[in-house]
Amino acid sequence: MRISYLATWILISFLLGSCQTEDPAITASKKITNDFFNEIMSLKDAQNWEKIAKIYPGIQKIFSPQPIDSFVVFEPNSVEETMIVKANIFYKGSNVANEGEPVSLMLSKDESGNYSIKDSKNLFKRKNLLYHQFAQKAKCFVDDKAFTDLEIMDISRKVQVFFRDKANKLEENLRPQLNLSNWKWDKNKRKGSGKLANNTNFDLPEVKYILEFLDAKGNSKGSDYGYISREALAKGDHVNFSIDSKNTVTYDDVILKFSFLSKKFESLVLDQVVKDGDCETFLKQ
Repeated sequence: MRISYLATWILISFLLGSCQTEDPAITASKKITNDFFNEIMSLKDAQNWEKIAKIYPGIQKIFSPQPIDSFVVFEPNSVEETMIVKANIFYKGSNVANEGEPVSLMLSKDESGNYSIKDSKNLFKRKNLLYHQFAQKAKCFVDDKAFTDLEIMDISRKVQVFFRDKANKLEENLRPQLNLSNWKWDKNKRKGSGKLANNTNFDLPEVKYILEFLDAKGNSKGSDYGYISREALAKGDHVNFSIDSKNTVTYDDVILKFSFLSKKFESLVLDQVVKDGDCETFLKQ
């Protein structure tokens, strides 16, 4: 009889234990995380962008979500007032989960008591971000993994402001070293040709022309642009080019300008512009 009572007590204890409800914070954070990744999985032409941004407002500072094939969510952990949920995500065309590092989402309650994602780690591929590379070179990140995605993007954007100013000034200094010769322009046919020599100390990728149409008073009436060459114009080299403008604006004269600012050019001059220890200067922007 004692054995029967004991067995009954154990069975009741087991049933009561198995009927215990899950912590509401864990349940809510799981739901938000699953909703978030499901929206990214079904992302088509940014149709789900508003829903994604509502779940994770700060994501607009990070990137446009990249469609994923699948994801695996792990059990949430509570750290003070923040729920941290880790997950493995698999991008389309890759069988490797986010480069071997799990994604971490940090969730907390808003004023209405609803959970949303406030920050994250490893949600985007940092090594593909040009200005993140600059920030690393400037020693902004002693330990890259210690920073959240929003912290990294904030620092990287400050680097971007600083660097673009430097890149613009560098282009201004280099542009006079492009030598234009044999320039001919047919006003009626709106066609021109010439030779451009690169006398700078850089190989210049994607040199672009800007053709500005002017009236008799020198006021701009419109413009046209294109590429002298899609291939890099090596230092000391030259290229013969032609322009066939489709702009139909009435005009009296044209001005031809050149530009080579691009992501490729920015990468090219990285070592010339960014130096170790520049991070303090970047963060003052």
